[in-house]
Amino acid sequence: MKEKSKFVFVTKYALTEGITKEKVRETDTPTMVESLGCYMTSYYHKPDWHDTEAEARERVAVMIKRKLASIQKQLDRLQKLDAKTMPIVDKRQEGKPLIVGPE
Repeated sequence: MKEKSKFVFVTKYALTEGITKEKVRETDTPTMVESLGCYMTSYYHKPDWHDTEAEARERVAVMIKRKLASIQKQLDRLQKLDAKTMPIVDKRQEGKPLIVGPE
């Protein structure tokens, strides 16, 4: 098989590093590409890489929406916590957790 290289847009780390444009080599698996980095080889699987910038931006929009939903869920959970009524868990009792209520 003749090795074919191309440029793709990688969104794997888009929320922390942004969308990266990388030169990659196609592999025998159509959903995977091999990065041609100078220090190490990286492999990207779909949906972490895209042939067009538009596809990459669409994927990042979905990633942002999911991340915001996750953060909102975490925020809701934290707002329900109350340090004064939070139970104390003693995990030293014969291997079984013993939940002790607030004092």
